[in-house]
Order: sequence, then C-alpha cells, then structure tokens
Amino acid sequence: MAGRPSTTVVEKGAISNDDALKAVNKSSKEMDNIVRKVAHLEHCQTSLAKRKQEALGLLVSLEERFEQKEKELEDCRSGYEKISASLQEKTKKRDDLRESVKSCNEQMKSVAQNTIRTCRSAAYNVKELSGNYHSAERAAERGYSCSKEGITPMSARTPRSHDLGGTLGSAGAAALKGESSRSPLQSAR
Repeated sequence: MAGRPSTTVVEKGAISNDDALKAVNKSSKEMDNIVRKVAHLEHCQTSLAKRKQEALGLLVSLEERFEQKEKELEDCRSGYEKISASLQEKTKKRDDLRESVKSCNEQMKSVAQNTIRTCRSAAYNVKELSGNYHSAERAAERGYSCSKEGITPMSARTPRSHDLGGTLGSAGAAALKGESSRSPLQSAR
C-alpha cells in the first residue's frame, strides 16, 4: 500500500475539507452580503419611516394652513359679498339721485324760463301802462289829448286821489273847497 497515492475514500454525502472551507467562505460571504443587505434595508426602512413622519407632520401643518387659508378665503368672500351688496345699493341710490337731480334741473329750467318770460311780459306791461298813465297825466295837465285813439285822461276828474293821500276824506274835501288846510290831527290839538 505504500506505492499508491493516498486517497481518502469519501463517503457519499461527505464533503472534503477544501470543499467545506470553500463552502464556509462562500457561506460567510453570502452571510455578509445578506447582513449588509439587511442593514441597508433597515437603514432604508428607518430613513423611509423618518421621511414618512416628516411628510405626515408637513401634511398636518399644511392641512392646518389650508384650513386657515380656507377660513380667510371664506371671510374675504363674505366681506366681498357684503361690500358688493352695499355697492349695488349705493349705485342704485346714486342713479336714483341722479335721475331726481336731472328731473329737478329740468323743472328748475322750466321755472326759470317761465320766470324770464313772465318778467319780460311784466316789464313790457309796466312800461306800457306807465307810459299810458303818464301820457294820460300829461294830457290831463294840458287839458287835451294828442292821442289818435282819444284816450280820456285818468285824472280828468279833479282832484286826483293819490295827490291827497289816497282817498278823499273830510280834510281832502275841505281842502278842495278851500276851507282849511289843517289836517284833522292838527285840529284835534
């Protein structure tokens, strides 16, 4: 038996030392890879959990801000609606007042035109009547009329009542008769 190389008989299912060592090394490397991958996965999981918590916190704060902004928007809308209603009411009042002022201006214009017309007519009538009156007075003083219509002087009746203080009273009648030039007040004294 000396001339033969030593061979160990490997039973079925038995592994040699080299193969076992290789298998252990390989298992060790695979175990390291698995541990490294598990560590990486744990790190990723904790990182994702942390990011999830941050995202949830951000979501909660954003929802609170959203609710706050929603409330502010609702307040703005209600204020806008109130102001809009007030503006429409004031615009309607303004339009009504504008129409009233326009109507009053037209009425005032009509009144002014009527007043001007009446004033002109009255001025003409005053001028005409005073001219006729003065013509009649002059004709009465002269004793004749130069008018072709033959106007009888108003003061042709003697005496003229306006020269004696309005109406002829007892003092006026006495003065006409030439009796006394004293007034009734003077004779009472």
